[in-house]
Amino acid sequence: MVTAPALFPCYAPSDAARVGALCDFLEQGAGVKIFRPDGEIGAGETILSKAEEALSADVILLCLSPAAIPPRWDRAQWEPVLFTQPKAAGVELATVLIEECKFPELLRRRNFFDLTRDPLPGFRLIKRWLLELRPPPLEPAFVAVPQPSFVGRDMEIEALQRRLADRPGVVT
Repeated sequence: MVTAPALFPCYAPSDAARVGALCDFLEQGAGVKIFRPDGEIGAGETILSKAEEALSADVILLCLSPAAIPPRWDRAQWEPVLFTQPKAAGVELATVLIEECKFPELLRRRNFFDLTRDPLPGFRLIKRWLLELRPPPLEPAFVAVPQPSFVGRDMEIEALQRRLADRPGVVT
């Protein structure tokens, strides 16, 4: 039996509602176990200390907002925590921009999701990214026979993919 990957969101207490909405969305069909309360930055903690704590998870969501970021980004402090250590531990790290703020541009280069304008498309992208992290099954449950009636129906297929990505279940 394959266990669900552990997801650890690192976020400021003032972002709890927005991160909660993201976690609620991901709990529906992304196949992850979310450690939501553990990721909230507490007294005496920083987003970097939370990211270090999250190295025991499979996936870290670094949720950035003015309330979450340090007053100064010291590269000697953040680079090991956000690049070197996760890579060595085999942990995937994604940067999620909750609210506009200043942060190192290197964090935009890989697994970056912007939720500042319209969160729902970003939620969908994060869910798809998480689903892509899982290895495919060794043997497909079934092999679909190509249907010629689906040729040229790209918009319908995209709408169907969006509906299935937003919630588990069946779409008819």
